[in-house]
Amino acid sequence: MSGRNWMGKYIMGRDLSLSEIVMPGSHDAGVFEDQQTNAGILGSKKAAICQSGGLKSQLEAGSRLFDLRARLVRQTNLIGDGNSPFEPTTSVDKGRVRFYHGGKKLGTKGGGVAEQLEEVKAFLQDNRTEFCILRFTKTQCPNAVTNLVNEILGDLLYTAGGNLAKHKVDRMQGRVIAVFDGSFNYHNQRTGFHNYAKKEACESGLGIAGSYAGSRFARLVVRNQTSKLKKYVKKNLSGDRLYAWYQTQTYSTNIKSTTSGGVGSRARVKSLRDKLKNDADYESINIVMMDFVDNYKCRHIYRRNDPLNGRDFGFDVT
Repeated sequence: MSGRNWMGKYIMGRDLSLSEIVMPGSHDAGVFEDQQTNAGILGSKKAAICQSGGLKSQLEAGSRLFDLRARLVRQTNLIGDGNSPFEPTTSVDKGRVRFYHGGKKLGTKGGGVAEQLEEVKAFLQDNRTEFCILRFTKTQCPNAVTNLVNEILGDLLYTAGGNLAKHKVDRMQGRVIAVFDGSFNYHNQRTGFHNYAKKEACESGLGIAGSYAGSRFARLVVRNQTSKLKKYVKKNLSGDRLYAWYQTQTYSTNIKSTTSGGVGSRARVKSLRDKLKNDADYESINIVMMDFVDNYKCRHIYRRNDPLNGRDFGFDVT
């Protein structure tokens, strides 16, 4: 079973707000295996690549929030990163704007921003009941990214104003919710460029609470995330922001190996599904961030939105 249209099946037409659903999310979504990547002179691809395929394959698996950061491949050449937003980008410029993970020496560049945004556009045009959230942070070429988002996704950008966590998901069908942190100097909800607030509520965009665990050890990740969630629940903050749970152990020398055997493994994600169903604290989670998302893991997250309380319809998920 593909996650291509799970939103249309489980959440649309039910008068739900964005803060009332749970979705799979992709951690460091722009750096993936089937893309030619180059590690920094001191780095390792294995310590930077977080996904198997690009945004199209992640969308088809069911992921709907994408953690994205971009830089120019040649930092000394700032073509396409002028002071004014919405300047046309040339084909040469587009090829230089890439997603990345890690620092210039230790990290790896990933997929081209333009080609990956085209994949998002094509997916939403083919799957009109779905929407996705693109969260741009830690971006080193903000104007270049602004230009590409406007050029490629302009007609699909969600342009309503106010606190997006409170908006009804039915209004978002077929749209891209693009949120940008403070490294961007142009935010305007009327044109679809929303503010992103880390941990806080946001009245001019979207706030997302929760944060990365920062450990390679599964037990420490779970302890860290559980502690953060309990503090959030105690403050009764649900409704005006989203909450992200990080099912990740990216702090390692081989992310894929750690994921397959750690909290990001299929068995661990399946056990998380049971907590999402049966533990009241976990009802506050809106996003489960994962490395190496796939159909199996995403399914166990998005089926929590099943109006029949996520009961198993009997399909094989092994």
